[in-house]
This record gives sequence, C-alpha cells and structure tokens, in this order.
Amino acid sequence: RGDSLRLVIRGDLWEPRRWGAVADLAPGRHRDLLGYAFYDRVNQAFDRLETDDPEGGLHQLRVAAADHPDRAIGWYYVAREAAAQGRFDLAREAISTARRLDPEQVLFAELERSVATALDRSPAIGTPTGS
Repeated sequence: RGDSLRLVIRGDLWEPRRWGAVADLAPGRHRDLLGYAFYDRVNQAFDRLETDDPEGGLHQLRVAAADHPDRAIGWYYVAREAAAQGRFDLAREAISTARRLDPEQVLFAELERSVATALDRSPAIGTPTGS
C-alpha cells in the first residue's frame, strides 16, 4: 500500500503502473493509508453528539485522539466537548496536549483560557456548601 501511494505521488505521470495504483487507491480501499481513519472516527463521534449521546461521542473523540496522538486537532475536539459537558479537568488535559503539539494555534489558546477560567470558578471537590 505504501508503494502504491509513493507511485501515485512520485511516479512518472504517464506510467501505466502509476495509473493502476491510482485506480487501486481511488475506491477508498486504503482510507487508513490516506489519513481518513482519524476523520472517519471523529465524524462518527460528532454523529453521536448530534443524536443526544454526549458521553458516547466524547468517548469516541477520546479514542480517535488516542489512536492518533500526534494530531492536535483531535485533542482540541476532546477538550471542546469535555468543556461543553462540564468535565473541565479532562478538557484541561486535552487542550494542554493540543497546545503542546501546536503551540501557535490561536483557537487552542482561546479554549485553554476558557477552561482555566471555568476551573477557577468551579468549587473544589469536597468543599462544604454552606451551613
């Protein structure tokens, strides 16, 4: 499969073997090789989130990020959804990973500030609630 992709990308434009490799890759038989596996999983997670299964959607986002740990956007998606669900500790951990992978991404910095603000406003676990 790697040879097919290399041939498609770097092969002589009119070489018949190259066009055979193009045809082999075109139907999507090698989606993982072309980087689609990550986005397939993320889209499945978003589908679950849209069908009122936030926990299942978040779980799938976490799996996608863990399976592709070098993709900062995956960790951002985990952080964004965890924050939306009020799971700020998980959001902080995920956005920290995203920022480490892509420190220049402004979107990540904004979410990181929002999560930090939310954590500062959250009551500590075990804090008595009046009396």
